[in-house]
Amino acid sequence: MAPMLEVTSLYLKPGVDITEAPNNIKYKSSIGALTGQPGFQILWEGTSQWNPEFLVWLIGWDNITSHETFIAQKEQYAKMVNPLLELAATEREDFIHIRHLPPSSSFLDLSSPMTLSSQQGVAVFWLRVSERGSLGRFANAVRGLQGALRERDLSLAGGELVEQSGECIVFVSGGDPACLVRREDVAVMGGESVDVVAGGAFRMTAYIC
Repeated sequence: MAPMLEVTSLYLKPGVDITEAPNNIKYKSSIGALTGQPGFQILWEGTSQWNPEFLVWLIGWDNITSHETFIAQKEQYAKMVNPLLELAATEREDFIHIRHLPPSSSFLDLSSPMTLSSQQGVAVFWLRVSERGSLGRFANAVRGLQGALRERDLSLAGGELVEQSGECIVFVSGGDPACLVRREDVAVMGGESVDVVAGGAFRMTAYIC
């Protein structure tokens, strides 16, 4: 079975700093519950430099079965989830978003960012086909975005979501997060076939099995 990337985004409560006690204790306990699971490979985590309340976890699993087994172990899974929920802005309808990417996407000619290094700067964007677009135009727009970024000496990885066709998550890397493209840049380069649902620039910290 192929490896899989789980992408979880979470809005923290206003004013919550996960680097300071007691929040950092809860946060580290959640990470510890995840990294000890069979099949876990790597976690990249970080808050957005554009919005410090926007947290993203990129979780590499050796295959979908390992991921599903962890979810089925309710007590173990709760040790990861419950501390995060205590820190999350649960009053928001969109406080959490969980999606999954395959190791490659022939439809978009992209691969998952399984080679990010520790402290790597990366911008993450959630894209979907616009009401005026089509799947074919959407794919062409993402390929065009890849070419435009290459001209800036930046690379694009990502893929179409397992859960929903016409949606993808892309990762732009190649420099300091503060110097990477912004949401407005991606919207312009993507054209009318692409809606930018969300985005952020991160300096990811890696936890490896």
